[in-house]
Amino acid sequence: MPRRIISGRSCGRIDSGELALPAAKRELLEETGFTAAHWRRIFKFYASPGFVAETMSVYLATGLRAGPAQPEADEVIQLRMVPLSSAVRMVLKGTIRDAKTISSVLWLDHQVANHHSLHSSQRTIQAPHQGKKTATKRSA
Repeated sequence: MPRRIISGRSCGRIDSGELALPAAKRELLEETGFTAAHWRRIFKFYASPGFVAETMSVYLATGLRAGPAQPEADEVIQLRMVPLSSAVRMVLKGTIRDAKTISSVLWLDHQVANHHSLHSSQRTIQAPHQGKKTATKRSA
């Protein structure tokens, strides 16, 4: 089973022989065009415990710089930025349904609500969340 890496809402494969962090950086650039100065893995979890041993990682990226996205030929990605409070409401209403995004949004909301430092003065979780905003990715 291929390993996958998640940076906020983005999710992509880790290529054979590739480490998780370089994969997260590559996926962030490909899918959003963003690069980040600082990265920290905030948690790792089993995607489907009891079924497969595949793990997923969520990274916090800060010091973001925008650039052109570089999606793969078969990817159709639409980014939409929403405030963190809206993303939390979307989780609670069941609009956001995937576990990686739910856990990432709720983690960030907890950090902000409890005034935890997110490594810099810029509170970001990427890809493609920026500041107190979040984005959704839709693949065709």
